[in-house]
Amino acid sequence: MQVRPSKIIIVMSMLALVFAGNVAFVNAEELIENNATPDFAPDYAPVITKTWLDVPDQVINSSQLDITQWVEIASPLPAGTIIAVEQPSFYLGQFQSLDSTQDNFISVESDASVVVKTMRRNSFPGLDVGSNFVVIVQFTSEISSRQRLGIRYSNLRIPSISYDKFALPLLVSVGDDFYQVDVDTFSIAPGSAKGLLVSAPSIIPTGKSFDAHVTVVDALGNPTDQAIPSLEILIDGIFSRRLERSNEPELLISDLIFEKEGLHRIDVRSSGGSLRGRSNLIYAASYNAPNIFWSDFHLHMNDHEKKGGFSAEVLRERNKTALDVLSIPGSRIFSSATSSEFHRPLVEGGNMILLNERYQIALGDVPVDHRRLDARYPILAEIIAGRSQYEWLGIRLAGLGYKVSFVGSQSSHLTGTPNQHAKSALLVRDGEDWQTALNEGRTYVVSEGRPILLVKINNADSGMRIPYSARRQIKGQVHAAYGIHTIELLKNGVVIDSKKPGTTANSNVIQIQMSSPNKPLTWDLPRNGREWIGYLKSSKGRLTDVSTKRYGDRHNMASYSGDSSRLDFITWTHGGSRSFLVEVDSEDSKSLFELAIMAGFEDSRTQPRYRESKETPAVRLVFSLDQLEGNGITRTLETFGYYDQINIALLDTKLPTSYDFDFVDSTNVRPGDYYYVRITGAEDEMVWSSPVYVGGFDVRD
Repeated sequence: MQVRPSKIIIVMSMLALVFAGNVAFVNAEELIENNATPDFAPDYAPVITKTWLDVPDQVINSSQLDITQWVEIASPLPAGTIIAVEQPSFYLGQFQSLDSTQDNFISVESDASVVVKTMRRNSFPGLDVGSNFVVIVQFTSEISSRQRLGIRYSNLRIPSISYDKFALPLLVSVGDDFYQVDVDTFSIAPGSAKGLLVSAPSIIPTGKSFDAHVTVVDALGNPTDQAIPSLEILIDGIFSRRLERSNEPELLISDLIFEKEGLHRIDVRSSGGSLRGRSNLIYAASYNAPNIFWSDFHLHMNDHEKKGGFSAEVLRERNKTALDVLSIPGSRIFSSATSSEFHRPLVEGGNMILLNERYQIALGDVPVDHRRLDARYPILAEIIAGRSQYEWLGIRLAGLGYKVSFVGSQSSHLTGTPNQHAKSALLVRDGEDWQTALNEGRTYVVSEGRPILLVKINNADSGMRIPYSARRQIKGQVHAAYGIHTIELLKNGVVIDSKKPGTTANSNVIQIQMSSPNKPLTWDLPRNGREWIGYLKSSKGRLTDVSTKRYGDRHNMASYSGDSSRLDFITWTHGGSRSFLVEVDSEDSKSLFELAIMAGFEDSRTQPRYRESKETPAVRLVFSLDQLEGNGITRTLETFGYYDQINIALLDTKLPTSYDFDFVDSTNVRPGDYYYVRITGAEDEMVWSSPVYVGGFDVRD
């Protein structure tokens, strides 16, 4: 659910109604009893002839507007018929019919008598899983054929990403079931040019020429079709060259060379300075370092005529600058590799992707049954999908004796969750193709950005199996665009050592971190995600939000009606952690702070068999800065078999962005042990290396 900072208090009041189960949300029993279940013949024809939209000729992303969706009825419908106003694919907002002054308000214009209600989704067994609440339109009288119904979306919050096929889905009840309606779609255009996306290889040999790509983007990173003006190129802050204006929205900077080993950046700006961009980190290596191929094998197009989404062509165009290798399941033309995605219920084996008819990618949203995997061929576990983390899936498969490597994707199967920036890095040696690296499992996974991670375990790369040794040395280096908070070494899925590069001495920045595990308690679907809605208040002094702004995400913090001593926030977690950073303007280390989080509910986007979605408890903590010295404060919340956590600590604002690490393990070692490194940034940015297996053997043909 999105929160507008200017109205956060009103929205939180509305959210309080939602999560308290207040009477503002009607129960299924309150539906009309007379003819509540229409009696349709088995061969009943579609009840809606067509739909069309009253929508502006051009809709810009992140805008807000009113749209009317017209529905024409094909044949008479009895009282009690229901139309469900469903959430669009990848849409973060929540449709509602409670408050016309708030976002995404649904009302209806019709000659027929109707009621519009916002209800819990689980009131309707025939509805697919999705957002917790759904707006339903129920006819209280008969409606004749050729009558029209206008569904008005007021203050509709347009997504922050551009679409070529955005739909406002509808479902209609026919008997005991709901059926998708063919709906009209519209495109969402990017905004005006606000920046430049600069992409370059992450690792290059010193003295070797390479190219960088420049793309014009809007304020939210969507590629635009606007021409590139004349540009100035700076290498490590020093002017290098000037490029003439181009009529195309993309540009190639050719023949770049770094003679000096180390980290470098390319800055690009328009001659007037209105457009600027900075490349990813580039590591110039004087030794034979691997190349990094950025990849995503699980891109979702969802160009469904009823639900909308992206076409494969648009999806490839959007990602071609950021990704070297991509695969869109079901699309051969626009993919680097062919792939098929298998969607199966848990009892039939769970979800997985088969890439090039060889590489098996186990998915965590419906956990794959390991007996569906063939150990003779490469096995990869998708440990992050969008904002959902499934690290436990990789641990589970490795614990069963499979040699598994890790991959990640920006896409998620969960409705109402955004595409994010997760991806995989393939470590490709000189002269190899990316398939060879994938064969050997030489991968690492990132939640965002393009950090560089090079890890060796007894001189072996990530994903490899090495001979047994009683002494295991884990050495590596990490370079990122953000501060590095923690480096952890995991052995057989358990943290055995860690390093924290920073210091909290004299820090006046508080990190509020919230996390919720999602590993299934039994052989079941993962636990659903949950929202965290609350506030931080200071008894003395000013609070300032210094968190990085996250566009298109359920993660926001804002001031309370101009009160500088209070900040309200909302975020969402599913298997991982999210943090806010707050700067405290108070010299009194004993002044008190209050953190309050309201009671709520877990999502109902999936339906686990053995543990349905549960309530989440309210929390109130009072603390001082003195209490945050050292490791800070941790509060564990028992939630029906799961243990959510809130961590409050001081944060070093000058964390290093590069760090060399070295671990040694020789305690309780056994053949087949596996090790990997997990790195956490200052704001929960994540990097995982793939496991290295010490001893044991691979299954052969």
